[in-house]
Amino acid sequence: MGSLLGKYYAARQSRGQYRSCAVTGSYLFTQDAVSSEDALVKLLKDSLWKVLQRHSALCYGVAEKTANSEAQFIRLRAIEWDDVVEFRYSGVADERDVVLASTIGTAHQHLFKDPYRTPAWKIIVLQHHQVPGASSIRVDIAFVSHHAISDGTSCVAFHKTLYYFLSQGPSSSPGSTWPYIVPISIPPPIAIEDTLQLNPGLRNSQSRPFKSTGAVNHDTSDAWTAAPPSLPSLDDYVSRVLLLRVPSPQLQGVLKVCRRLNITLTGLLHGFILMYLSQTVHEARGFRSITPYSMRRFTGFSEDEIINHVSSIVTHWDESILTSLRSCRDQQSEEGILLRISSRFRDQITEELAQVPVKGAEALVGISEILDFDALCESSMKRKRGSTYEVSNIGSFKFYHGAGEEAGSVKLEKLIFTQCGMVAGPAFGCSVVTVFGGPMVLSLHWQEGIIEEDMLVGLKTFLELKLLSFGQGA
Repeated sequence: MGSLLGKYYAARQSRGQYRSCAVTGSYLFTQDAVSSEDALVKLLKDSLWKVLQRHSALCYGVAEKTANSEAQFIRLRAIEWDDVVEFRYSGVADERDVVLASTIGTAHQHLFKDPYRTPAWKIIVLQHHQVPGASSIRVDIAFVSHHAISDGTSCVAFHKTLYYFLSQGPSSSPGSTWPYIVPISIPPPIAIEDTLQLNPGLRNSQSRPFKSTGAVNHDTSDAWTAAPPSLPSLDDYVSRVLLLRVPSPQLQGVLKVCRRLNITLTGLLHGFILMYLSQTVHEARGFRSITPYSMRRFTGFSEDEIINHVSSIVTHWDESILTSLRSCRDQQSEEGILLRISSRFRDQITEELAQVPVKGAEALVGISEILDFDALCESSMKRKRGSTYEVSNIGSFKFYHGAGEEAGSVKLEKLIFTQCGMVAGPAFGCSVVTVFGGPMVLSLHWQEGIIEEDMLVGLKTFLELKLLSFGQGA
C-alpha cells in the first residue's frame, strides 16, 4: 500500500483504536416505489450495483501489516450482497432517531477483518414501523466505512450516487446481478501523497519513531482530556452516539448571524462546546481540540469522489479563555467571548490553508514523519490522550436525482455524519453535516466509559438551546 493515511488507519483499525466513519441518509420512499419489502430489496440491489461501478475504491479491502508485508489495499474478485448489506427493523414509531442512534453506534463497533473476501465498508438498512395511512415510507441507510478508503465527504459521495440511482427506479435490464464481479482493471484508492507533495517546505528531513508536529503528539499537561485510553480487548468496546437535528429555518438564522459577525459555523460550535465544558469541568485549566478539514482543494478532487484526503488543525484553549467563559454574567459578555473564540479559530484555519502550498498541512507532515505506526498506536495507549474533543463539519451538500418516471419517488430527508468512539483520540467528537435546503444534524460520539454519558446528554441540550437562541438573534 502506497497510501500514507491508508497505513495509518490500517494500524489503528488493527488495534481497535479507530474503526469507522459513517454517513447515514434518511430516505423517504413513496408507497408505489417500495410497495413491498421485495421491491425495496430489488431497488437497493440495482442501485448499489451501479454505485460499485461508479466508485472503484469500494471494490477493495484493507489488509493489515504483517510480519511479511506492509498494510495494503486488496482488490476483491467479487462482492457478495449478504457481505455488505444488513437489514434491521424497528417497531418503535415515535423514537426513530433514538433507535437510529443506537443502530449507528453498534455499527461503529464493527472491525473489517476479512480484507481478501469483503470490502472495507458495509451498509445498514434500518426499516421503521410504518404509521397507518402514511404517504411515505422512511428507510435509514448507513454507509459505514474504514477510514483508509474514505473520509466524511466520501461517505456523502456514496449517498449522492446511491440517491441518483434510487431515484431512477429499478432496472429492467439483467445486468445488475449479484455477486458483483470486480473488473480486473480498476485502480486502487488514490493516496493523498500521490496528488501533492506533503512536505514542500521540508520542515524536518529526519523521520522520527512516533513524534509528530501535527495532531498525533502534543504536550497536553494542562489540558483536560477525560479518562486515559483504555481497551482491555478488541471486543470490550462500545461506541455511543447522540443526535441533534437543527431545522432549516433555525439553521438559516444561525448562519445569518455568523455572516454578520464574520465567523464560521464551525468556530461558533467550538465556542459553545468550550462554554459548556468550562462550566461543567470545574477543575480544567485548558482544553485541546482537533478540527479536520478537507484537502480536496489542494489535491484537485471533487466532493463526489470516494477518497481519504483530509488533514486537521489542533487548537489549545488555555486557562485565560476558560476564565473568561466562567466569568460571563450576561448575554453581551457571552457574545464577546464567543466572538473571540470564533475569530481565533477563523484566523488559525485561514493561516493553515494559506501555508499548505508552501509548507504542507501540519498534521499530514507529522504523520509522514512517523516510521512505525504500530509503535505509535502502542505508545498512545500508555499516555494521556492528546485532545479533549473534535469538531468535524463537512458542510452542506446538494443532491440530484436521476432522470425518469421514478425521479419523484424518493426524497432525502437528512444526512447524519458520525464516527466511532476514538480509543486513543479525542474524548468525544461532534460531527456535522447539512443537506442543502434541509436540516443540519450534529452527532456526538464517544467510547463508553471514557466520558460520562450525562455530560454529553447535557452538551446536546446545551447546544440545542444555544443554537436556538443564537439563530433568533438574526
